[in-house]
Amino acid sequence: MINLHQWFAQKSNPAPGALNSTTSPLGIGYDPIDVTNYFNGSLDEVQIYNVALSGDEVAALYLLQSAAPAEVDTIAPSVPLNLAASVAFTEVALSWLPSTDNLGVTGYNVYKSDTLMTSVSSTNALLKGLRANTKFQFGVSAFDAAGNESQKSTLEVTSGQEQSKTPFLLLILRT
Repeated sequence: MINLHQWFAQKSNPAPGALNSTTSPLGIGYDPIDVTNYFNGSLDEVQIYNVALSGDEVAALYLLQSAAPAEVDTIAPSVPLNLAASVAFTEVALSWLPSTDNLGVTGYNVYKSDTLMTSVSSTNALLKGLRANTKFQFGVSAFDAAGNESQKSTLEVTSGQEQSKTPFLLLILRT
């Protein structure tokens, strides 16, 4: 971008009264006195001010416009693949392959049906205290720092029996 405001602030002197109209084209970077510094290109943006900017204002504007624009992430991570489960009584351990993303995966959301149960940064989760002998649908999605979330990978799992809380003693009698 060419900073016209910088050139005008440094090169032009305030003219008293109204400006005379002209039929000459606007010369960007052009000095009509010695016919040098002709600009031959295109502009992305033009800013016009109705007052001359001070040197500090020009410097602040230049600094602001020199900063790289923030990258906006609108791409969701890939779906977590190979969702698997292992069941131990009323606990279900889920695991999956890592997702990928253009700027990086931040974590994974773990769902029971459509209810978010937990968010984790690793590729596994342990869900405890589930109802015994019940079929559940679990889902896992990946998310990135911008809040983009992938589609869910789902799996139906049936929990096991309640773990016995009373130990038993097995006696073998020989006669």
